[in-house]
Amino acid sequence: SATWTGVVTFLPTLLLEQHGMALTVSGPILGCLYYILIPASPLGGWLSKNVTNRRYLLLVPAICNVVFGIAITFTSSPWGLMLLLTGMGSIWIVSSVLEVLPFEFPGIQPREVAVIASLLRLLMGVGFATGPMLVGWVATQTASLQTGLLVLALFTGTGVITAWFYPSPKPPDQEGAMPSSR
Repeated sequence: SATWTGVVTFLPTLLLEQHGMALTVSGPILGCLYYILIPASPLGGWLSKNVTNRRYLLLVPAICNVVFGIAITFTSSPWGLMLLLTGMGSIWIVSSVLEVLPFEFPGIQPREVAVIASLLRLLMGVGFATGPMLVGWVATQTASLQTGLLVLALFTGTGVITAWFYPSPKPPDQEGAMPSSR
């Protein structure tokens, strides 16, 4: 979420200052982050049902977030930006899966689900709030908005590490495994 808000906040300014792209052009291009979400949302439900190893639903979007964030920072082509921003927007279709992850831990108690779900919402909110702050701080320190966006994209790579350590599902014959959807 930090990369998302950092890009939304500073990309139009970067494109204007470094590439002379008018805000009337970069604004609609920035909308590509959002244009894909509604038509792609049914795919999120399909992924949730068919990808039982949740690590992949965390790992692939985290990697894509870093790659798209870096590529967006260095791209000045309107068509390239449209493609990259659409890609970055589409990885958010798995956010519905993040909402249900606390319910899927084997043996988890209702109170624990509430605590984990609250922690997840808190961390997403912190990410939304700190993305622009981090970009602004790095940009001030380095006198480069591009460096600020690049550092943020790399910093969100911590999601890759988190996803790597997410527990894999147990085989169906073990106690506490995720229930079958049959």
